[in-house]
Amino acid sequence: MSDPVTRLNAALEGRYAIERELGEGGMATVYLADDLKHERKVALNVLKPELAAVVGAERFLAEDRPPFRFSQCERKFGDESLCR
Repeated sequence: MSDPVTRLNAALEGRYAIERELGEGGMATVYLADDLKHERKVALNVLKPELAAVVGAERFLAEDRPPFRFSQCERKFGDESLCR
């Protein structure tokens, strides 16, 4: 089986290009990606497949938080270019 980045790139082809994993939590993994339409870097929060079937996307979406403020983002990732 292929790695998660390869599978995500195939699923999101034409919309996003995943660069690398940024972090992982209890319900999801966050990836750095290029938003191809808007030509910018974004962080994609991807629900873990094993949880999707159990808890459903609705709970995941309800727990999704607003984006970091710039200062929080820069501290988290150490690169201000990722935070615009």
